Amino acid sequence: MREFDLTYLGKNVPGFVERTNFARGGDIPIRIYFHRYGLAGAFPGYKDHESIGAEDYVLRVSDKLDLTSFQSALVFVWGDPQADGRTDAMLDWFAHGKDENWPGNPECNSWVVRNSRVVTVDDAITSPGRQITCGDGRIILGIEEEHRRTAPSPEHYAGFSPRIKGLEFRLDAGSSDLDMKPW
Repeated sequence: MREFDLTYLGKNVPGFVERTNFARGGDIPIRIYFHRYGLAGAFPGYKDHESIGAEDYVLRVSDKLDLTSFQSALVFVWGDPQADGRTDAMLDWFAHGKDENWPGNPECNSWVVRNSRVVTVDDAITSPGRQITCGDGRIILGIEEEHRRTAPSPEHYAGFSPRIKGLEFRLDAGSSDLDMKPW
């Protein structure tokens, strides 16, 4: 498996601090990336790269969504500080459609969840501050798509995270075996 090297970006490396994989029961596999921006404000239990509260939030939101038409999903978790001092809990969702011809070129649906409310694409187009993702997210999306296209099967893609040098994830820290651990 290829290792993606982002160290050349220096201080401009994406601000993701943690990543985890999960799937429960009949749910689709979901890989979650936690971005440092506003994370502690949105999830007060978040400390020292431990996603207390944030992962539960993703699970609660995913339980409310109909994800049956998708094969897998990526979610970026972050916080959006507001002028009044509170921080909105944000989820940027990217779900791959089912494609019987692996790896194919599946459609990708995207939406944003702000404080448990899905923000529609129309909101994103017409309202400032309702963007789908940021530049850091776009870098990870590119790495994930290359990783998906080189995976031998959907199960392999879902079960094995891409190796990304330059980003330190709690899941990956200390052992390369953890990065390769299936769900």
